[in-house]
Amino acid sequence: KMEKSKDNYLICKVNPLPHSLLKFVLDFGYMAKEDEEGYIKSIIKKNIFKKFNNNEKYLNQYDFVKIFMFTKDMIICAQNFIREKNYISSVSLREIRRFNILYEFFFEYLINKKEKEEIENRIKNEYDDNFYFYKNLNKFSLHIFSVILSIFVCYYLLIDDNYTRKELKEKFNIIIKKLGPDFENIDFLDVPHREELFVVDNIPLEKGIAKNRILLDNIFSLFVEINSKIPIFIVGKTGYSKSLSVQLINKA
Repeated sequence: KMEKSKDNYLICKVNPLPHSLLKFVLDFGYMAKEDEEGYIKSIIKKNIFKKFNNNEKYLNQYDFVKIFMFTKDMIICAQNFIREKNYISSVSLREIRRFNILYEFFFEYLINKKEKEEIENRIKNEYDDNFYFYKNLNKFSLHIFSVILSIFVCYYLLIDDNYTRKELKEKFNIIIKKLGPDFENIDFLDVPHREELFVVDNIPLEKGIAKNRILLDNIFSLFVEINSKIPIFIVGKTGYSKSLSVQLINKA
């Protein structure tokens, strides 16, 4: 069987089965959207509840439901969008498993950043943006921003076309604004871009290396996947800073 993408390129080629095996071939089709949504809810619920339960004195059950529904909506939006723009098998339940790993990583990462900023920046200039951003992170926003960062790495960075990325970002922003007044002015890319710059700013760059979007995305992806122990393939044309990103991470 040959499956074709939207652009009509062949994705895979499978050689014919021997006739003796044909009677054992069963076509199960594709998972219905309702079934996939059920699996997504089941996979993410335990993970969110584990992190939520560790901070239950700061949050209530209503907060848990908001976090859970927000996470579910973001994942379903991403899954459906990427399938629509690519091909039906471009994402699967593996992405949700990976999301869980990233969510745990980013939750601990942001807590550590908050504590570190509070300790190291107590006497810093009052206009230090990073200090106030991390200082003002509450338990609810820690969950929300962990979800956003996980979605960014797990789904958003899979897209290589800027126009398509913008389209997906706008869909995410609609979901984010539903969280309430505190998130009305939050853009999906605000926190990911802040963290990308933080990572790159802590890596010594030689003269002539520009902090362009491709370099930031590549280095941040490598940083996250190495620390969360997830395999990563960086694919791109010549000049996409693939080798450079690996070299910079290695030197740092």
